[in-house]
Amino acid sequence: MYVTSKNRLAKTALTFSVGLIILLILIEKVGFSEAWDALQSADSFYVVLATLASLFSIYISGIRWRNIISCIEPHVSSRPLFLSLLSGAFVNNVTPMGKGGGEPLRAYLLAKFTGIDNSSSFATVLSDRIFDTMPHIILGYFSVLNILLFWHPPGIVLLTLVLAVAVLTVIVGIVFYVVYNIDQGRKILNFSMKVAEKFFPGKVKKYEHLIDDKLMLFNDTIKDFIKERRKLVTSSLLSIAIWGFWILRTYLVFLAFGVTVSFTVLTVVLVVSTFMGMIPFSPGGFGTTEGAMIILFSAFGIDASIAVGATVIDRFISFWMPSVLGAFSLGISHRTINRMKPNPATT
Repeated sequence: MYVTSKNRLAKTALTFSVGLIILLILIEKVGFSEAWDALQSADSFYVVLATLASLFSIYISGIRWRNIISCIEPHVSSRPLFLSLLSGAFVNNVTPMGKGGGEPLRAYLLAKFTGIDNSSSFATVLSDRIFDTMPHIILGYFSVLNILLFWHPPGIVLLTLVLAVAVLTVIVGIVFYVVYNIDQGRKILNFSMKVAEKFFPGKVKKYEHLIDDKLMLFNDTIKDFIKERRKLVTSSLLSIAIWGFWILRTYLVFLAFGVTVSFTVLTVVLVVSTFMGMIPFSPGGFGTTEGAMIILFSAFGIDASIAVGATVIDRFISFWMPSVLGAFSLGISHRTINRMKPNPATT
């Protein structure tokens, strides 16, 4: 077990190093002194406002998840909710799992803290991710249309954007297909488990008997939520608000450099860079996300040194700060669950 943990740490450190090298190469092309001068010129007032916008988006994310959970558990307090949310975000940011590594942990912690069934808990997490992705797709289509009509960036920008929107649309479509076609969902799960069994012999097969019960419960939970029209609308509006604060965050970061960036440019860059962060290459998309942001902002005519400075600050606010909060949350969660375990001496 110690060796496995050590290997995981080594792998994480290696992928972080690769991401750092990518970022340093891009900064070197701009010039380290130019990038440093740009960073020093940033107005701290707007940086603070951008930080508040980012924190508020996290708060709204918790409110949206609570709205989804309320279909199966009306009374979930803020502490377990945000501990689970931030812990999952931390794992997403330190594992190259396309923003999916922390979701099983989030579901597990919620189930542990509240007593909700694991399958139902995971269904709320998946529903939350769908609501997170839908504005992403809508904004992506808007961006494609806007670029075709009014902008003329390099062809690779449009190609990447179209690819990102297409992939996300297919993923969400598959999820809905599985929800409403449980037999096909069962086949997909069985196929996935057979593939996983080849990589983890003997560890996956013992869970095969749980597929039917858990899949039914999973589907029922999502369908029950979809029937709740008011909650559906509320979650949709909260998702739009979250993306609005993400865009506002980056807009404020650029204001710190005295640069005003259009809504279309911000949307295109955030959609594409978020998609790049989902590719399981480096932890939390570190390096690839920053690289995409710098290249795209520069392609839209923003000075390269400002693009680097704004990207570094934006990612500090949106990636490193939540990672620190998540690490603390995971530590607190671990201690809380250990205290919940029965003491062998008293049993």
